[in-house]
Amino acid sequence: MNDTPNTDESQRRKWERRHYQSAMALVLADGQRLEGLTLDASMGGVFLGLLDGTADLSLGMSAELLISPEQTDVGIPCTVVRVIAEGVGLNFSADQAAFGAFVTHDMLLDLLSTINNDFAITLDLDTTLSISVSHMKNYLQAEAASLFLVDDITNEIVCAACSGPVDIIGMRLKMGEGIVGSAIQSADPHIVHDVSDDIGFSQRVDEATGFKTQSILCAPLRVKNRTIGALEVINKRGSGLFTSHDRMVLTALASATAMAIHNARQAADLVEKDAAEQASRAKSEFISSMSHELRTPLNAILGFAQILQSDTTASLRDTDREAV
Repeated sequence: MNDTPNTDESQRRKWERRHYQSAMALVLADGQRLEGLTLDASMGGVFLGLLDGTADLSLGMSAELLISPEQTDVGIPCTVVRVIAEGVGLNFSADQAAFGAFVTHDMLLDLLSTINNDFAITLDLDTTLSISVSHMKNYLQAEAASLFLVDDITNEIVCAACSGPVDIIGMRLKMGEGIVGSAIQSADPHIVHDVSDDIGFSQRVDEATGFKTQSILCAPLRVKNRTIGALEVINKRGSGLFTSHDRMVLTALASATAMAIHNARQAADLVEKDAAEQASRAKSEFISSMSHELRTPLNAILGFAQILQSDTTASLRDTDREAV
């Protein structure tokens, strides 16, 4: 991570995840104590927004992060790796898997709950997918994210939702094209740290949008052993790469999303089937009603005509008899 980002690129790629906040304290080597809230958290470190500012901090400083400000005996050794007005970026000095697991597990449950609630309370699947994809992008600290679905008629894959600097909704790729196409075809998650070294990467989206893809994490959407699409996050923010933990998270999100899409489609099919059945019943009732309304007068006309036709004494002209 950079100490004082001045370029548009560094501002564009800054950490964005804000929805997980927990009070923590930073104790410097000289004993100075700074309290604040986490603005971002991951397996390797945190970004801490400090209540009293960052004037006393500089890159490379050693410190100890207290998970709870009320406790003084539970601290995690860390190093200051980023200092900006909004706060300080800290990298853990050693493998702190327990802390990372605690934070990311808590955040993942929160995200899954949010997404499931979004799908449960609305029938507008397109809007819900867009909101969910945005949540996933922020959680995984990605620059962009998209969701592709398989078009069963054309056997193409179509972007149904996206979040990021460019809009690719409606863009179509051939089955098997690009990383997302390969993930759908193989039904396996894919991690590509550098797309320039991957022969499976398709340049078509970047060429059409001007976006620059550097790294990709992609997970298939599967329901009942059938792949219906894929979730894709692009360009890990900061200096990191997508990890195996990120892959597990995206796979879990893909599973929940695939089931939500499947349920929404089934509900839509039931509504459509019910509407068709109602239309069929209305048509039958109309035909039955019209048949009854027409049959009574037509029977009288038919009977009268038959009487006229069978009465040999009736003085009908040839033209009248032909009409009868």
